[in-house]
Amino acid sequence: MRSIAALLLVIVGLAVGLGACVARGRPLPADGLVNLVPGQTITLTLEANPSTGYAWSVECDGTVVELIRQEYESRSNLPGAPGVESFTFRGVAPGRVDVAFNYRRNWEQEAIKTEVVSFVVR
Repeated sequence: MRSIAALLLVIVGLAVGLGACVARGRPLPADGLVNLVPGQTITLTLEANPSTGYAWSVECDGTVVELIRQEYESRSNLPGAPGVESFTFRGVAPGRVDVAFNYRRNWEQEAIKTEVVSFVVR
């Protein structure tokens, strides 16, 4: 019985440890502001669970910053497990732009959650 409990602790520890390594960016800033210079990149992350049908979409016109990569990585090999969606932006030209992140199903018009980040490129 002790060996089973020890094995479960090891498995849970590995799962938690591997999950902590998934995010290769930073969460959205608390103040909603990101400062960049032209050519500089930043990767922002949001919690996601596409197995529910929901995914993040980004509204970005590409004039001040451009979205150069969007990828999802699960925190576990278990079906239905949540993970992290990463968004990499590059500063393009001086200015300020608000970028909206909408969490919704593709077939639905309304987002259940919207986050807005203001990018300032100098």
